[in-house]
Amino acid sequence: MDPVLTPVLAVRDKLEVPAEQRMEPGASPGHAGTEHLDQVQLTTWSKAQVERPMPYIRDSFWRGRDFTSVEQMQAEAVRWCEQVAGRRSCRPLDGAAPAAVFAAVEKDNLAPLPRTPFVLAEWARCKVGPDIHAKVGQSLYSVPWKHLGKTLDARSPPRWCSCSAAGI
Repeated sequence: MDPVLTPVLAVRDKLEVPAEQRMEPGASPGHAGTEHLDQVQLTTWSKAQVERPMPYIRDSFWRGRDFTSVEQMQAEAVRWCEQVAGRRSCRPLDGAAPAAVFAAVEKDNLAPLPRTPFVLAEWARCKVGPDIHAKVGQSLYSVPWKHLGKTLDARSPPRWCSCSAAGI
C-alpha cells in the first residue's frame, strides 16, 4: 500500500467560508510545503465540472448494492476505484484511464503528509479595549497599545492566538 500523500499545490475556490474556518492567504499551518493558490475567477461550468462524476459514481458504485458494515463499504469502494473507475476510458482525459494518468503525471508531484496533523484554527473579530486587552473566546490577550480601540482579526488554534490589524 502506498503511503498517504499530500498535494504540492492546493487551489482554493472563491466560495464563502465562515470566518472561523478561514486560513491566512498563502499559508497552510501544519502542512509546510503545500503552496496555496487562490482561484481568480469561477466560471459557469466550474460547479458542473466538479459534480460531473457524481452520476457515474451513483450509478456504477452505489446502485443495487447493500452493505452490512462501514468496513465492507470502504473495502468495496477501494476495490471499485482500483478495478472499475480507475480503468475506465475517460473522455476528458482523451480516452485515457484515470489511474494511468495519475501514475504517469500526478503521482510524482505528491509529497508525504507532514508528521503533525492539520489543526483548524478558529477566527474571530475582537476589539481592543481601554486596558489594551482583546477578548478571543473566553480568554483575554494583551496587544500593543498602538492598537487601542481597533478591531482586530484573531486566529486561535488550540494552543496560541495571533491578532492581525491588516485583515484576513
